[in-house]
Amino acid sequence: MRQDRALSRGVQARCFLVLAETQIGGDIGSIVQAVAGVIGTIMTLYGRARATMPLVRRDMNVRV
Repeated sequence: MRQDRALSRGVQARCFLVLAETQIGGDIGSIVQAVAGVIGTIMTLYGRARATMPLVRRDMNVRV
């Protein structure tokens, strides 16, 4: 009976660690996406500030 309880506690501890690692991985993924979005926005603004010509909308034809 004691062995079963010890085994059960060991399994619970391992499950907790796996869940904690999964949560940390998900958080890191979200942080990386947010940082990439901010960097992309900054690059866009910097590129527009350096541009010598204004943005122009041109006609576009799509053929299927």
